[in-house]
Amino acid sequence: MEPIIQQDGNNKNDCERNAVRRLLKLVRKLHPKLKCIVIEDGLSSNDPHIADLIETNSPFILGAKPGNYTYLSKNPATLNEIGLAQTLSSEPTAITLAPQTQWHDHLQVNASHKDLAVKSIEYKEFSADGPIAKRFSWVT
Repeated sequence: MEPIIQQDGNNKNDCERNAVRRLLKLVRKLHPKLKCIVIEDGLSSNDPHIADLIETNSPFILGAKPGNYTYLSKNPATLNEIGLAQTLSSEPTAITLAPQTQWHDHLQVNASHKDLAVKSIEYKEFSADGPIAKRFSWVT
């Protein structure tokens, strides 16, 4: 665990982002060959944190709600239109809804860091009358 404290020489309090950055570097320094996957919620799906994860060679799965990441959500729609999305769908059964999983490679999280690309995965379940009943999405 990495504490969130005021660092020497700083007059501002520390933040989670800086604490995680220090933790990632410390874990890599102490365990350079450790194989692990960082799993975090949607608050972590931002360019600076993703860049830190890539820099420390830390594979990741981060939650990414479509409403919170409009740039990321807009790109898959365009990829769907031109046929570059990968989709896996199943028919509903008597006890399950109709699931659909879709993924896209090389998407930008936002317009300001177009060189930082992620993979996007979206899982949806459709109710019998058509609308989306459940939706989950991640970046990796």
